[in-house]
Amino acid sequence: MHRGKLIVIEGQGFTGKTTQANLLVEKLKEAGIGAVALRHPGGTVHAEKLRQELLEKKEAGVLTPDEELEFLMRSLKSLVEELILPALEAGKWVVLTRFIPSAIVYQGYQEGLDKDFIKTQAEKASQHLKPDLSILIDLPEEEIMKRQANAHDSEIHAYNNLDLAVLKARRKGFLEVFKEMENAVIVNGSKPKEKIADEIWQEVSSRLSLS
Repeated sequence: MHRGKLIVIEGQGFTGKTTQANLLVEKLKEAGIGAVALRHPGGTVHAEKLRQELLEKKEAGVLTPDEELEFLMRSLKSLVEELILPALEAGKWVVLTRFIPSAIVYQGYQEGLDKDFIKTQAEKASQHLKPDLSILIDLPEEEIMKRQANAHDSEIHAYNNLDLAVLKARRKGFLEVFKEMENAVIVNGSKPKEKIADEIWQEVSSRLSLS
């Protein structure tokens, strides 16, 4: 049995990561490939509890950047060990929203932690797992602000930020990180979701030998 592929979809909040991950999984299944969509932080029972506690503490403003990173790394370790690696070994393709780049951007570019330290900790937590393809959905800050302003309250949490300077710092971080990565592509998130899905499918098909 061939080992499955890991595809990571990155981006800020309200860029459409989850939508595109689910659409990609559907397309993979239509192509006869077993696939599953997962999210970080979260996924396992333990990681979902950590996610909820993290969001609550973040909302209350009682987390230091170091504590925040520790929560995320514990969650990542659980997700990789319990779900991602077993799925890959079983031949399934995993489409994961958020991975190491998000930690570098949110805890490094935004919170000021050492980026090399973050990368080292994340690689250790993920057992040095490398994605077969990483996709960044890039969206201008102003569009993110518009989407959040029109969102339901249930879609908004402590990591969604309407501060333009923060959104700009995050976007700069993602673009810089992705330009240094292997097997990575940046797509324009301003397009209709169907066109974005088609573009992502073309990238997946050509880069991972499906066409």
